[in-house]
Amino acid sequence: MTSTRRESVNVANIKLTAAPLSGGGDIDIAGNRIIIRDDLALVSVATPLGGEDALKKTLTAEFGLKVPAATLSSTAKGMRAVSMAPDAMLLIFAHATPDAEMHVRAKLGGAGYTTDQTDSMLAIEVSGPATMAAMERICPLDL
Repeated sequence: MTSTRRESVNVANIKLTAAPLSGGGDIDIAGNRIIIRDDLALVSVATPLGGEDALKKTLTAEFGLKVPAATLSSTAKGMRAVSMAPDAMLLIFAHATPDAEMHVRAKLGGAGYTTDQTDSMLAIEVSGPATMAAMERICPLDL
């Protein structure tokens, strides 16, 4: 490995490339199954100050979604909106190319602030007899 002199230190010449947080996976524990869904895009949407009505209208017009109330989610056209905090939600949907955030941002047209979370969060699918007991402990949603 080589390094380049920068200011008063040497910096390694390393090329960084984006990679998913997980390469997917399927885990079975005592009849309960956990699947890491690396086929889903995760895009956060924040409401601009005073922009609640515009975001609500645009989200419905473009995606068929309602802004989810606290602890709830809404679904339409293969997309789910999950409430994350006041004035913030996470959109979860299948998207084959790495431009999910740009896709959402273009459709919202400035009605919401977007950030791609696909490489920093995981979507998991959980099933089995102990699913509800496990989710009650870790999930802030109304199950």
